[in-house]
Amino acid sequence: MRVLIKNGIVVNADGQAKQDLLIESGIVRQLGTDISPQLPCEEIDASGCYVFPGGVDVHTHFNIDVGIARSCDDFFTGTRAAACGGTTTIIDHMGFGPNGCRLRHQLEVYRGYAAHKAVIDYSFHGVIQHINHAILDEIPMMVEEGLSSFKLYLTYQYKLNDDEVLQALRRLHESGALTTVHPENDAAIASKRAEFIAAGLTAPRYHALSRPLECEAEAIARMINLAQIAGNAPLYIVHLSNGLGLDYLRLARANHQPVWVETAHNISCWTNAVTIQKMA
Repeated sequence: MRVLIKNGIVVNADGQAKQDLLIESGIVRQLGTDISPQLPCEEIDASGCYVFPGGVDVHTHFNIDVGIARSCDDFFTGTRAAACGGTTTIIDHMGFGPNGCRLRHQLEVYRGYAAHKAVIDYSFHGVIQHINHAILDEIPMMVEEGLSSFKLYLTYQYKLNDDEVLQALRRLHESGALTTVHPENDAAIASKRAEFIAAGLTAPRYHALSRPLECEAEAIARMINLAQIAGNAPLYIVHLSNGLGLDYLRLARANHQPVWVETAHNISCWTNAVTIQKMA
């Protein structure tokens, strides 16, 4: 199948320009002005439109089960919605598995979730919910299978302590994988939560108030330092929600440390002030 997209404003890594785009069997074969294909093809006039590469969403949660609820989207409805918005690849963060399970347990579960349902390309981030020799030995094998990133949690039921985080960072670095982390100071949150409960302050708005920005920022700073101790292991911070944490990341980048960060559109436009007002 050949498709010629004409007169569009093509956006790529080098910038944007008005160009034609010839696609054959899903592969871009030619990019330029006034392309005249030698063989018959479907033509699309994209005058006045931008032509983007397919988007990549590196943080999705399909089929996730948190015990009291399950995400509304599975791998069919979620990837269908992604495709409608121009996203052609997703990397899903797998949920926790049973207590004490093998590292690859969730990979097998999630492959089953996605098989014959996903309508776009997909991959997974591994999830490390406990550390032992068997888990550490599984990491390089899973990297060989194509998983290039694994997620750690500093809060929730399967949070890792600093020693476990260091073990994971070192083995992931040795295996050529990226460490991603959900950064929150679990002890500080638990302390604030207990304080509010003792005072009878249990309205929904106190969920936000029990998590001051310093809880996230401290965990980010700690992970940056632990990654440095682990041999300058590459680090990826998920869903950043405050400027103090970003300051720590900027300092690490200025010191040439391999750290990256993401945020989310809901975080960008939905502050604690809005949350507290709506939950009052």
